[in-house]
Amino acid sequence: MVVNDRWASFEAVLSLDAVRFFFAWANF
Repeated sequence: MVVNDRWASFEAVLSLDAVRFFFAWANF
């Protein structure tokens, strides 16, 4: 499904942003 794929990609970007934010906070 197109909606499912879009949601999966959105979830992947969201998790990636969370990981980057966590590393930035940990390094600070």
